[in-house]
Amino acid sequence: MPAGTTVRLSADIKRRTEFMRFHTGEHMLSHAVLTLFRIKNVGFHMNEEFATADFEAPLTLEMQLEAENFVMNGIYDAKPVTCFTVSSGEADGLTLRKRSEKIKGDVRVVVIDGGDMGACCGLHVTDTAKVVMLKIIKSESLRGGTRLYFICGAKAYKDYSAKHESVMRMNELFPGGGDLIEKAEKLIAEERKTKIMLAERSSKLISQIAEKIISETKDKKFYVYDDSMTESEAKQLLNLLIAEKAAFAAVFFPTSGRINYILGAGSGCKLNCGYIIQSINAYFNGKGGGPALFARGSAPQSGDFNAACTGFCDIFEKITRN
Repeated sequence: MPAGTTVRLSADIKRRTEFMRFHTGEHMLSHAVLTLFRIKNVGFHMNEEFATADFEAPLTLEMQLEAENFVMNGIYDAKPVTCFTVSSGEADGLTLRKRSEKIKGDVRVVVIDGGDMGACCGLHVTDTAKVVMLKIIKSESLRGGTRLYFICGAKAYKDYSAKHESVMRMNELFPGGGDLIEKAEKLIAEERKTKIMLAERSSKLISQIAEKIISETKDKKFYVYDDSMTESEAKQLLNLLIAEKAAFAAVFFPTSGRINYILGAGSGCKLNCGYIIQSINAYFNGKGGGPALFARGSAPQSGDFNAACTGFCDIFEKITRN
């Protein structure tokens, strides 16, 4: 492009305004955390969806909510946001929340009336009311401190609207009024109690199944398959079946289109589970392995689970006889 060419530039004002809200919101949030808890901001980043502010020490949920409320009060007050430029020497005489040591020349200072003052080259709204809203949406530990994820303006309102809709739908699921959190906690407690009860009943049933299998099998080689069995139930059953020193057992259960098999041998059993499972894998294109007394593997399931397991058991029997 030749020198002197006239060009026309345009900015996406809506996008820029959202970034200005994020940037001003970061000033207000950092000022709030410093004022309330004497904890400094050590990093800031923003993108199209959210902004992050990093702080040098841990911030509990209660501290985050207090800081957020502090910021919202500042937004309600509609304080002017201004900027001015001073020399490096003049900047030394100002009480700045932040200033990079890399700045050697003039320093641009951004001031929120009655609040934050810091060196910054970014764009900001002209008064705090234009931030509209600031909402902390997530926090995580970071190098001994805390990273806060937050949103401002239209994005904060959109986030609030979506979450409010979720709460309204939850109210429909839990009619009759009352605190939703208490209702959810009660439901979780009831579910936990039910799981414990079902686990106890499942354990009792597995014990009964093991007793029946042992009583009906003379040679102490057990092959068991059940398409409704879970992995934990299969392990429990296996351990019960190989309680006798000379026993050997193979238990099959399905997951995600594969047949899983776990093998176990009593301490006095001469069969080697690791060797057997490698032979089975070779027959059925399976994967897995293990030592002499315990091994596990899986292979692709083709067709009916029970029919496939019958084929597996036939091969097991041939291998163990040899």
